[in-house]
Amino acid sequence: MGEELVQRWFNVPRRDLIQKLRNLADDLEAAASGQCPLVEAPTVIDGFIGQRAVPCLLGRFENHQTVANGKTGCPSELYWVDETHGIARTSSRRYQLGKRLDMRLLRQAPGSAQ
Repeated sequence: MGEELVQRWFNVPRRDLIQKLRNLADDLEAAASGQCPLVEAPTVIDGFIGQRAVPCLLGRFENHQTVANGKTGCPSELYWVDETHGIARTSSRRYQLGKRLDMRLLRQAPGSAQ
């Protein structure tokens, strides 16, 4: 994934995203071992769990652990794409990129906005 896409999708330079992900992994490991990694953490008041849109792979999958062959899915957040080598990395695993959807076909579909 190019620097421009990282900046647009995550609103940080690539090196900062890498460091944030390393920090996340460190905190998850610490929590799994019973440590509480709250050092100078902000406080959330009147908080709740919500959802937001994040970059993800959409398409039909083959040989996926939870999505049946040929079925569509959006498994997890997308962190890295290398279209030259045909690979992508989500938060859970690596993917081989197959044929891309031709967006022109969507515009020609009955009922689509022209």
